[in-house]
Amino acid sequence: MLHSLTPPCISQVINKILYRWKLAMKILFYDDSDVFGGHEKTLIDAVEYLINQTTLNLDFIFYEGNTRFSKYLTFIAEKDKQRVTLYPINYHSSSLQGIKTLFSYKKINFIQTIINTSSPDIIVVVQGTIEISSLGLVAANKSSYKTVSFIPLAFKMGNIGIKIGNLRDVINQYFYGLPNSFITISHNMKKELMQHKVPEEKINVVYCGINANLYKYQDKENSRTTYKIQKDEYVIAVIGQIRFEQKGQDFLIETLSKYITKLTKFKVLIVGDGVDLRALQTIVDNQGLTDMVTFIPWLSDLSYIYSAIDMLVIPSNYEGLPLVMLEAMYYGLPIIASSRDGMQEVLPDDWLFKCGDSESMITTLLRVKNMDNTEFINKNKNTIDTLFNVNIFGQTFLEKIMKLP
Repeated sequence: MLHSLTPPCISQVINKILYRWKLAMKILFYDDSDVFGGHEKTLIDAVEYLINQTTLNLDFIFYEGNTRFSKYLTFIAEKDKQRVTLYPINYHSSSLQGIKTLFSYKKINFIQTIINTSSPDIIVVVQGTIEISSLGLVAANKSSYKTVSFIPLAFKMGNIGIKIGNLRDVINQYFYGLPNSFITISHNMKKELMQHKVPEEKINVVYCGINANLYKYQDKENSRTTYKIQKDEYVIAVIGQIRFEQKGQDFLIETLSKYITKLTKFKVLIVGDGVDLRALQTIVDNQGLTDMVTFIPWLSDLSYIYSAIDMLVIPSNYEGLPLVMLEAMYYGLPIIASSRDGMQEVLPDDWLFKCGDSESMITTLLRVKNMDNTEFINKNKNTIDTLFNVNIFGQTFLEKIMKLP
């Protein structure tokens, strides 16, 4: 056979030439979310790796009203105008987007026009769920470009109580059939993708990571003073978008109220913004917890929060692989979380509680508060260094894109 007659050295040279050619390719990213969530932050980390470590050309179609995302992308583009091109659009994914996409012919045609102007080798569609950015997914497919879906959440909506979830699952099966491959962020989510009849060979798991160089340790006493925390108070925090359906902040507050007699000298920081902020503030007021709970708007620098608190709580009903969990691991904090998804995959069993079970959460909270967590904390910090760091994430992300058939 011909390949058996090719000297190994010639084969290696050919492979190097092909690899360098690939690194001169153009990747187009599409993300029309109006929210800057963990998935967008993860994408920015991947893009910065690609800019710094490769010669790839990168284009972006994105919703211009997502101001934080736009700011990050503009900063990246200004650093390397020869390799980065931005295409802002004035519409975004919204409620029931999967259904809307089926009838959005003009928007899809407009996106196709931009795609053809960019003329990429590969399109990466950034999707919090399969419905988000589905306009770009359809446009990419209609334009016959090789497409990767970068997706952290792939639950069957009917299984997690989403509005008309069963109907949307039927419609979404069409979208799951469009990409050439998928990149997701945990093995649990890979299993969820396979529930949508996505072939296993099309699914790549890439753990996201954090850039430890961006995180600082602040003085604990000064940090606690900033948030008016007493020396003898035990401080827990929940950090992220305030959205009950997914994040479960309402469950947390109702649980704390139910077991308030067991929570002497506890303080709670709720850090973030979102659609349910006012509703959560009302629950706190109605439950008489205003002295215990402090609301803090979202901060670009969370180092003072992580330096001030004693524990992170993730009461989510569903998740991908939360960046706040990785950040808390880096800061050496104990974390209690719903026994689901990325939390279940990464955290020790002793730190997990049954999702939506108040008694289980309080039992876990008090147990972890009073136990010696040194072994788990040291293991977590080592895991950040060896697995969940931004360089490994960027490198693996690139490898999976380059493997696209």
